[in-house]
Amino acid sequence: MLSKQKKLHEIVSQSILKTSTTKSTKQLSQSFNPNGLIGQSLSPNQKTNQSMGQKKGSHIKQYQQELLKLMTSHKQSSGNKKANMSDMMSQQKESKRINSGTSQPQKSQTSSKLSFVNTGLTIIINHENQQIKFNIESSKTTGYLEEFLKQEVKKHSIHQYSSTGSQPDERKVTCGTGNEFSDLEIVSFQTVDKNLPVDYYLQQPNKSLEVFSGQTLNLQPFYGTPQQSKITLKDFIFVKCIGVGGFSRVYMVKKKSNGRFYAMKLIDKEFILQHKKQGIVQNERDIMTVLDHPFIIKLEYAFESKNFIVFVLEFCSGGELFWQLRQVKRMTEEQARFYFTEICLAMFYLHSLSVVYRDIKPENILIDLDGHIRIADFGLSKPNMTEDDYAYSFCGSPEYMAPEMLLKVGHNVQVDHYCLGALLYELVTGLPPYYSRDTDEIYESILNEELTFPEKLNLSSDIKNLLQGLLCKQPSERLGANKGLTELLTHSWFKDVDLVAILQKQVPPPFRPNQFKFNYDSNDLMKGELETREKLLGKTGLQQEIRIFKAFYFDSSEQKQMKQEQAKIFKQHFMMITQQQLALNTKFKAQRKSTEPKEHPSKPASPQTHNSKQQKLTPEQFQSLQKRIKSQQSSITNVQQVSTIQSPAQSKVQGLKRIISQNNFFGDRQNTLPNGQKDIDYHQLLSNVSTDQMLHKRVSSLKQRRK
Repeated sequence: MLSKQKKLHEIVSQSILKTSTTKSTKQLSQSFNPNGLIGQSLSPNQKTNQSMGQKKGSHIKQYQQELLKLMTSHKQSSGNKKANMSDMMSQQKESKRINSGTSQPQKSQTSSKLSFVNTGLTIIINHENQQIKFNIESSKTTGYLEEFLKQEVKKHSIHQYSSTGSQPDERKVTCGTGNEFSDLEIVSFQTVDKNLPVDYYLQQPNKSLEVFSGQTLNLQPFYGTPQQSKITLKDFIFVKCIGVGGFSRVYMVKKKSNGRFYAMKLIDKEFILQHKKQGIVQNERDIMTVLDHPFIIKLEYAFESKNFIVFVLEFCSGGELFWQLRQVKRMTEEQARFYFTEICLAMFYLHSLSVVYRDIKPENILIDLDGHIRIADFGLSKPNMTEDDYAYSFCGSPEYMAPEMLLKVGHNVQVDHYCLGALLYELVTGLPPYYSRDTDEIYESILNEELTFPEKLNLSSDIKNLLQGLLCKQPSERLGANKGLTELLTHSWFKDVDLVAILQKQVPPPFRPNQFKFNYDSNDLMKGELETREKLLGKTGLQQEIRIFKAFYFDSSEQKQMKQEQAKIFKQHFMMITQQQLALNTKFKAQRKSTEPKEHPSKPASPQTHNSKQQKLTPEQFQSLQKRIKSQQSSITNVQQVSTIQSPAQSKVQGLKRIISQNNFFGDRQNTLPNGQKDIDYHQLLSNVSTDQMLHKRVSSLKQRRK
């Protein structure tokens, strides 16, 4: 009996093996099995069916004869034998539906593993002239999906067996660059129709698949190519241009070795040599190699090519903060507080490393897939700046320049505090504090005009006090002059903020970018594209390769010791922020207790009697209250001081006219109504010609500012 069963299993395995090695030419049909993996082979042509039918029929007859012998010789166990016969027949029928190259035992095990609920998502893998379908639970993550697909594609590869069934065939595949390579490893999966946002989302390690629930994804493997000893431009696939600067271009690229997306910044070498910008580029490289913060963009690679200085950076699919601000016109204080806190935490980290940024503006702040910020572009940053050091270079954007920068009397870390104030002003109002189309008028307003707020915006007294402190014209009297950003983060505007939770990204962003769309403005990106591509190919540009820097090459994967030091620095940074949070809680907890009024059954007491009763509470509480009142009064009086440079009467009149026009403009573009105001017909406002013209002027002015 045992010998007959072994012989029977050999016949079944041979039949399945020959069926699995049948090579097919047509594509797989689109039907799928709800239980999971479909082992559906390609339908062969009629000639193949005729040739294989005779062989297959002989094996089936021999198989049926052996079954009949077993049944007649063992009538007592006929029930078990019928069950075995039905199982064998079902296995044989199922083997006809298996993709070529998949053995039956692997199929039966895989089918049991892939019995998921039908409410998930359907994955169709297009691999080696076949299609394999899966039904995956939407509760899984992208990291699980990638590893699962890698294993399953290897199991169901048609090249697992050769035509003889003994030796594996040599595997040759096309891997994104148009070249064929043998024996390559699958590193990732991409959509068949090259849907870049979906490809980027699937590359993230721990993203939920619920966004694809009930949908079907057509994917194909991406095979990694061997990487050279040092990274060059040949290791990347250029996808599209996503940004243009004064002398640089930014491309979305895909690395050939791992299939991951990056942002590649190309700086023209000819421009660097002609304008002597070697120091700026070297500073940018040196600063970014030591930074590791959740709100600062990461540098992955830095190297030189024949015509370009290349920075390969972390890719942020949410675009610029300026793009988000343009969508909502202006933000509420609560929305602005979130972004401003993340920016302040990143600046706190930079200042602790003695780095002055000097170029804070919405265009240099990127948004990642989840909606958190990343500070980018360190071209104007100044390293090794202590509290006593001063720099005298003239740099930055006109709307965000501090008065000491314009006067060229030397600037220090206080210039970043002023830029933070200008950024916050733009977030809550929609425009920088001294905005104008005329650059000279901007400079004159920064030096001479007092800070004003649009009358139609009901800004809180806390944010007005904060902005007045940050935009103070005297650096020595500016908020942060004594204790740096510690003074800023303990301001009353931050009293309800959890700094530690924001640093750990536990607070959800107010705006979550569209995960299946890249928020990059495609206007004017084609200018200079042909010239850049010719330089990338080496057709134009420098006649011979010139190395500008001695030690410029950087590969983050090789910096193990650097990563350990970065981890220590960030741990210290986290402890400092924790202490900052404790100080913030203690300060406003004590103030709430000291300023909390007592309830009286009689009529309310006069201010004098109320103060006298407050004095009887505790001497320490009274002293702290008195110090706080004096400090607030002194800060308000200091803030309102104007620079000693007096503006002419005519410039003051022009400034007042500009303020009035700004107030009207803010009222048109605001997204929340002031208290006590009736509903506004926004369709009529959007159709207003003057509003469209102002928006066009704003965009054109910012384009000129970029150049």
